[in-house]
Amino acid sequence: MARSATVGIQFMSWIYIDDIVNAILFMQTIDSLVGVFNVSALPIRCAMSIFGNVLSGVLVLH
Repeated sequence: MARSATVGIQFMSWIYIDDIVNAILFMQTIDSLVGVFNVSALPIRCAMSIFGNVLSGVLVLH
């Protein structure tokens, strides 16, 4: 799905923050997916820190 340059803020060049938040919220609302999401499963260790910082910033703003 193509996005306008003015829609959303990108977490990384291929991931929009709103997509990350929506995915996490979706996983929390589906009983069979609760507990599946694990930030430590990210392939790059430094990405965990970046991801955590961005996510916490987004959640605080909402």
